[in-house]
Amino acid sequence: MAAGIKDKILGESYSLFLERGYSQTTLRAIAEACGITHANVLYHFKGKEDIARQIIGRYLNTLKTEADWIAARHAVRTSPAFASLFWVTHLCYMTEYPEFARFFVDALWQQRELLADIILQIQEEQGTTPMSALFNVKERESHKLLAWKTGVLSDADYRSIEMLLSGMITLREAACYMLALLSLLFTGKKPPRTTLERDVSLMLDLIEPENLKRIHAGCSF
Repeated sequence: MAAGIKDKILGESYSLFLERGYSQTTLRAIAEACGITHANVLYHFKGKEDIARQIIGRYLNTLKTEADWIAARHAVRTSPAFASLFWVTHLCYMTEYPEFARFFVDALWQQRELLADIILQIQEEQGTTPMSALFNVKERESHKLLAWKTGVLSDADYRSIEMLLSGMITLREAACYMLALLSLLFTGKKPPRTTLERDVSLMLDLIEPENLKRIHAGCSF
């Protein structure tokens, strides 16, 4: 019964976040949509931030599962190539589903540490994260350093998606920007522009509409 109520809260919150936006959705509105009390929502979740954390965590896990599938199908074997595939798929999804993208950046703006916290939490629970799995993070790399790198990455992700939504940059430009930052953070080197553009083109050729639809289905409630 408790699990059912919790899923109901997540589902109604997801719908309200996409319809009204994260900032404009209150816990009382979520409670009303669920037909329960405000106190009952707080019994299952610490607050609106906790709900957003679980929704975005589900998205990231679904995204990585689909990236794994694409990588296996097209023999993408190296960590740098998989990192590129993961992040380009992420940006493609944000472009295809702008309502979710607006919720995503709104939640990140309200909680700048949210994405980094989710990724590090997944590492603690599963022993792997999009960071460690994708970028082959060395065991000697401290949790503090990984947290800092993840924080820089999430802040850049927020800015790139915001510019994508406003039409200030194209999908290819956003992808080149993120892949350059990924390389700089995790290898200490920034690839030439021609290399970035080539890699982005290769990854875009691998990602099909069906991949994005499966991600959408997997992270929806």
